[in-house]
Amino acid sequence: MGIIMGVDITIKQKGSSKKEISLAIILGDNLEVGYFDGVRLGDEEESGYAVAYNPNLIARGIVINFSEDKMDVDLRLSFPTSEEEIGELISMVKRITEFCECDIEVDSESVLIDELEGRRQSFENGSMTALVQITKAILADTYEYLLIYGAMWTLFIGEKEVKLFSKSEKLSTVRDYLHEKQNIDAYYAKPMFYKDKNSGKILAMYVLSEDTRSIFPMKGYMTDDYRDYETGEFPFEVDEWKLTFVQSNEESHEIIVDYNKFMETLPDSSKTYFDARSVLIESVTVAEYEKIAEKNKGM
Repeated sequence: MGIIMGVDITIKQKGSSKKEISLAIILGDNLEVGYFDGVRLGDEEESGYAVAYNPNLIARGIVINFSEDKMDVDLRLSFPTSEEEIGELISMVKRITEFCECDIEVDSESVLIDELEGRRQSFENGSMTALVQITKAILADTYEYLLIYGAMWTLFIGEKEVKLFSKSEKLSTVRDYLHEKQNIDAYYAKPMFYKDKNSGKILAMYVLSEDTRSIFPMKGYMTDDYRDYETGEFPFEVDEWKLTFVQSNEESHEIIVDYNKFMETLPDSSKTYFDARSVLIESVTVAEYEKIAEKNKGM
């Protein structure tokens, strides 16, 4: 598609008096950090790579990758994103250069810190170009949907989303969309995978919790954190997609059902559109779960 994917900035210290670059320097006063596992953001450093984001205006997030000694750092911002997040990236680089003497590369091109602010408009143009190209690809039926990584979790952009984006020629539209979709208190579902000792089948298990607002895919799918990034392939195929239920007293339910059939049967009153691949489930009780399971005996 030729979509401009984002901007990469490499910061390398120079001179003999190098200093460790801390997260506090990088984040400043406005940003927070989490760790993205390929599907959603978590609090544990071991769970994935570091992502900085503004909780008051959540967008794509700025990926932070330190060198082993934390003397140098790579930053990445994906497009499309908001003008505000582009500004946060530039401010981040300025804070680092005020802390230590360093060289800056923007997409492998050396630049001076004074030149970085002058690139703001080109970054904004690149973000808008990416948005326009995504919009055109979806409306032309080239793709049913496209996955983008938000700061908090993955989002699937489809026809409904791009019709919203196409109404405006400003990045404020995608800014508002990204924040609205991520500034909610909800559990973002991710499957766990098991191998049955007897049959050898690979089972994928989603967990639905009682009285918990949750975001679930309309159909089960392999998440990208399991993909081999060298080959682009997944190491295994799923034989069965399953769903189990956890009650509010944290006891798991004895009835395990077919995930895809459950989602098809779940009434519209219990789910609302979230994005091109997902729905938002406000709440499901034990009785409702059992009723749907009863309808789908043998699944």
